[in-house]
Amino acid sequence: MNMETNIGTLDQRLRIVGLVLSAIYFLLHQSDGILSTIAGIICIYCFMTALTKYSPVWEIFGISTIKKKNIK
Repeated sequence: MNMETNIGTLDQRLRIVGLVLSAIYFLLHQSDGILSTIAGIICIYCFMTALTKYSPVWEIFGISTIKKKNIK
């Protein structure tokens, strides 16, 4: 498995927003059971992918949100 960067700047910022929103939900609704657990998992996933700029899900589907520079 090649862990080449596949998350662009905008995607990274959106993941940080997702991290903040899911963390707020997780912290405010800790006793809600499965939804709180799912929010916690999303929080961890967003944090790890934003930190490393690598998404295994994007790799599976062959997606990269990094803008390619034109080299002449």
